[in-house]
Amino acid sequence: MATENYFWQSELADGSIQLGLNEAGRELLGEIRYVDLPQVNQTVKAGEMLIEVEAEKMVQDLPTPITGEVVTVHQALKDQPELLSSPDSQKNWVVTLKK
Repeated sequence: MATENYFWQSELADGSIQLGLNEAGRELLGEIRYVDLPQVNQTVKAGEMLIEVEAEKMVQDLPTPITGEVVTVHQALKDQPELLSSPDSQKNWVVTLKK
C-alpha cells in the first residue's frame, strides 16, 4: 500500500502543502462515513497515519505522503465526512502542512 496512492498535494502561495483525497483513494474507499482528523500543530512524519476513515468498503488508516506540521484542518469533515468522496478539491482537502 503506497502512501502516494491516497492524497493529492498542492503547494500554496505561502509554501505550505495542502493534501486531499485523490481519485484512487476515493475509488478504493467508497462513500466515507467517518473521519478522524489530526490536530493543528501536530507533527506528522511521512508514512505515519494522517487520518483514519470509516468508509463503505473498509476502515483504513491513511498515511501522510510528506512530513510536516499541521497548520490547518478541514473542520467541516467532522460533520460532513462525505465531502472526502467529492471530486472537488475545495471539498475533499484534509489538511495543510508546513514543512
